[in-house]
Amino acid sequence: MKISLKHLTAALLCICAAALTVSCVTEEENKWEGTKLVVKDWPEGVSRVSLNNGKWTLNLYEAKETMAYEYFTGNTVITIYYDRLSDSEYDKYFGYGIRTDSENPFKVFINGEEAENEAPLAEATLYDEKRELNVSKDYFRTSFDVTGIKTVELTFENAPEKIKNKDIRL
Repeated sequence: MKISLKHLTAALLCICAAALTVSCVTEEENKWEGTKLVVKDWPEGVSRVSLNNGKWTLNLYEAKETMAYEYFTGNTVITIYYDRLSDSEYDKYFGYGIRTDSENPFKVFINGEEAENEAPLAEATLYDEKRELNVSKDYFRTSFDVTGIKTVELTFENAPEKIKNKDIRL
């Protein structure tokens, strides 16, 4: 039995088309459900928001929403990373952060409830002894039990400030 190149090509095209049709997933079939991270208004001075449950991490770099492939359960950590200073700014500024004595501190709310910043205060060594400064910098971090929460919506009050070197205190 002799198969012509024309028939072989046609057969291969039919097989490829059938394989593509079978492997294509419609948009409706592609819908999955999992924990959703939502940030509607992006604060100034923030570079990234991260939601991590130890297995999965959701990241946002702008105001929008993203969703995991499954629902998170148990202890989950939210980290809000601040912008970095340019090299030329370090002469005048310490970095982005939150001063403990700020009149308008950066606040984070998870589904409307204020979150506590668990990030450590910055430290300096004075006379061979480490001492805490009046600022937490680089990030805001908080942990909470996400079990039963399908959508984690973050809202903010104020923004991390660009802290001047002259405002740093022991």
